[in-house]
Amino acid sequence: MQLLPTSDSRGGSKVECKREKRQFCIYHLHGNNTYGRKLGFLSPASFGAAANNLFNFLIQNFGWGYMLFMSFFVIFPIGLALSKYGKLKLGPADSKPEFRDISWFAMLFSAGMGVGLVFYGVGEPLFHFLNPPFGAEPGSVKAATDAT
Repeated sequence: MQLLPTSDSRGGSKVECKREKRQFCIYHLHGNNTYGRKLGFLSPASFGAAANNLFNFLIQNFGWGYMLFMSFFVIFPIGLALSKYGKLKLGPADSKPEFRDISWFAMLFSAGMGVGLVFYGVGEPLFHFLNPPFGAEPGSVKAATDAT
């Protein structure tokens, strides 16, 4: 990507990406995404097999990297919050937070519960309909009754 130095209205300098190159990158990424969706729609079995092979390759060869990054993404914010930067105020020096800590916790907890309910509210009954836990025939009326 070509970077061009320019100056802003305050006399400072900044670096901007060349517009044509940025548009090419966006169209190129969108084209790959569209191609992948078309391939999955036209040949779901081969697309599923390719995606499964890619997933297994990544897990077998780079599973350690995934665990390393996920551990970092959990430990780094906790370390940041416990360091001197945890007291850093975002905003003017005289501003007061709009919500208390308990309110933030309640909002985040509610959002997490909402996501779980929306996702599992549909997924779990379908799972129990196709794999009944109480010995009913999968896909039967009894399985549907037990799943709901």
